[in-house]
Amino acid sequence: MCPLVVFSGVNHHNQTIVFATALVANENEKTYIWLLQQFLDAMKGKAPGCGITDGHGAMKKKCMLFDYEVSEFEDHWHYMVEALGLSDNQWISDLYSRRRMWATAHIRGNFFWNFRTTLRCEGLHSMLGKFVQSCHNLRDFVEQFMRCISQMRSRKAHFDLLSVVGEPVLQSPFHDLERSATRKLTRAIFFNFRPMLFRACTLKVRTHTWSQTFDTFTLSRSGNARREWQVCHYGDSNSFKCSCLRMESFGILCDHIVAVLKYLEMTNILDSLVLDRWSKSAHSKVRTFVEKGPFC
Repeated sequence: MCPLVVFSGVNHHNQTIVFATALVANENEKTYIWLLQQFLDAMKGKAPGCGITDGHGAMKKKCMLFDYEVSEFEDHWHYMVEALGLSDNQWISDLYSRRRMWATAHIRGNFFWNFRTTLRCEGLHSMLGKFVQSCHNLRDFVEQFMRCISQMRSRKAHFDLLSVVGEPVLQSPFHDLERSATRKLTRAIFFNFRPMLFRACTLKVRTHTWSQTFDTFTLSRSGNARREWQVCHYGDSNSFKCSCLRMESFGILCDHIVAVLKYLEMTNILDSLVLDRWSKSAHSKVRTFVEKGPFC
């Protein structure tokens, strides 16, 4: 049997898609170096921004998945290690030394969307398992594999249609911003964003300071004035940056920036706040990249 290597990711509907596949004769380092180089060439030199690998089951603790600030993570980690009597455990020490590779608090700001573990890859393997069986010869395997890919493409086409036909019923108090989001984001991504509109209702701008290059807004949530977030507005580029780094991590506006947009009485979500990959025009951007190349 030859190992099957699948390069997968997500499209603008947050659906799993397959970029490339390969059957390899062996799994040594030289083979994978060659394979990764072929994949890079096929993608016109555009390398993935991040990668996800399997981790030990013990990593699936709240220190990994909870959205702590760095200081909170450090406090919880040290408390857990002391409580479990693992201060002298070498594996725990090694795991902690690699915390910038797995802890949410430390990887915030790097774009991973909803990839926290390899569950999405396992879901893809499960889907392939419905088409491909161990008894298939090579010809049958290719035929069944392409049937699976065809089904994925049909599902994507269905979501393309849903994104351009009709509009969701407006539900949040910020109708103008919500309507703007429905017109710019694909339907699936809009549904991921809409909770931010409701959460923004519980935020209040406490202070607003000015400088030559940007304005700073300090916000806190009603009933919890001790935890604060800072949103910077850069007038020259009309862009925003929040201390929570949700935009950088997920590519979707956070409730803090939404609250500042409302504070500034903006009724439209700026193009600078919509990640190309989640927009309804994502296809045209990809087509331009393919036709002109990344360095044109």
